[in-house]
Amino acid sequence: AVLLFALLPGRAAASESLVFFGTYTDAKSKGIYVSRFDSTTGKLAAPQLAAEMQSPSFLAVHPNGRFLYAVGEAASVGDKHQGGVTAFAIHPAGKLRALNTQPSGGAGPCHLAVDAKGRFVFTANYGSGSVAALPILADGSLAAPAVTVQHAGSSVNPQRQAGPHAHCVNLSPDQRFLLACDLGLDKLMVYGVGEKAQALVENDPPFVKLAPGSGPRHLAFGHSGAFVYVVNEMGSSVTVLAYDAKHGTLNETQTTSTL
Repeated sequence: AVLLFALLPGRAAASESLVFFGTYTDAKSKGIYVSRFDSTTGKLAAPQLAAEMQSPSFLAVHPNGRFLYAVGEAASVGDKHQGGVTAFAIHPAGKLRALNTQPSGGAGPCHLAVDAKGRFVFTANYGSGSVAALPILADGSLAAPAVTVQHAGSSVNPQRQAGPHAHCVNLSPDQRFLLACDLGLDKLMVYGVGEKAQALVENDPPFVKLAPGSGPRHLAFGHSGAFVYVVNEMGSSVTVLAYDAKHGTLNETQTTSTL
């Protein structure tokens, strides 16, 4: 499985960007790959290995374009056997130099996001059903999680929803709130974003509940910021929610099938 992640303009010729790919590693894949995209010709060069790493299934780039962060979905870091997040420095040619690795705040990290000011890497840990905020240091490396929030509960599908499974974390356009899809709970969690120990603060209300068995996996904000679109993996549907930017609250307006 390969995930196309980021275009970084200005790294080579004016018409060229670097494109990084996260992968699940096996006999054919060794980690993170990079290609050059030429916007004039529309051609994407053959991918080259940028850094070896075990199953870097999702990537995010620092807003200054100098650093890249990758979840280690299959990693085991620290005494609690958590997954890991690795920080890399980006070379102009596209190679990546590992800076450090920190625990992701739970097991099976599958998604991450970096805030616009480059203060935190936020993680979603599918295996344990938790989210965390890892401070970004001045050199681009990561500190250990400043805040970890463990979700709790279950939903209607005993095979896939016996416990929480955080699947994505996305920041609101104004960066004041973090929204997290939890597939195991059929909930869209909302956190206020602050500094240090207040990096993640439960909102009021703390979540919006989706239809039982929906399995919310990922979300995206519309261009205006007034609506949020959630893809429900288990329910094969998309839910539309009106978003109140002042209070960080959500109100479902539509759910439609993707089949």
